[in-house]
Amino acid sequence: MMVFSNFLLRKTPSQHIQDVDQLTQQAARRGLFYRQVPSNIPPRHARVAFYDGLWKIEELRRADLYADIPLEPCGGLDLRKVCATWGLEGCQPIDPMRWTIFEPGDPHFLSSVAVKVLSDYDGCVKIIEPPLSDLAKRKRLMRQFANDATVTFISLVTMIPLAIQTYASEFVDEHTSLTRIYRNSWRERRRLKRKAVSWVSWLCGFEIDWAAAARLLIVVVTLVVLIAVVTGRFELAVRQRARNWARTGSISL
Repeated sequence: MMVFSNFLLRKTPSQHIQDVDQLTQQAARRGLFYRQVPSNIPPRHARVAFYDGLWKIEELRRADLYADIPLEPCGGLDLRKVCATWGLEGCQPIDPMRWTIFEPGDPHFLSSVAVKVLSDYDGCVKIIEPPLSDLAKRKRLMRQFANDATVTFISLVTMIPLAIQTYASEFVDEHTSLTRIYRNSWRERRRLKRKAVSWVSWLCGFEIDWAAAARLLIVVVTLVVLIAVVTGRFELAVRQRARNWARTGSISL
């Protein structure tokens, strides 16, 4: 067994498993299959399968987590990299033929021969986490507490603006007439909009000769101008207006 420092801010194996389960469910809802690792193992990598208990291996259950870990130049596997990947305190390789714990000569390292033997059964090096030390248990409890406190704080921060908005809305409804004025203006806008739409619909129901309408408008304007000149309400005085425009730039008398 090896001991690895389990930092407070590092995800625990159970949290990694929860993340994978969530991604798997999301993919299933879209009719897809979520893969933690590609179909083929990359060159100079070892595929490691983590089980949350030896009994899952004995019952031929699917591994909880998969990862492709880079091998060392000598072809061996550094178990500290495996622990760092999932926040394990330690890891114990499993003999796939005997379903027992494999104890390497170096508790931090698997030789290239050991990697080949342990992955010969199905291409994966199977590992489990040994029983946790008291220190690791306390750290994980602290992390769980910090995570719960963070979620609670974020929920409160999110709820405060909503609560203020609700209280302000209720206060305005109860103590002012702004809501009533707004609702009345909204109804009036909707009424005018419906009326405008009905007028447009009514006009669109006619076939209008726009050329004839323009000629009629010209005739009406001409008649109005003539009547104004005859009755003395409007004075043409073309010459005087021309002189004024040449001198001052204005045609007014």
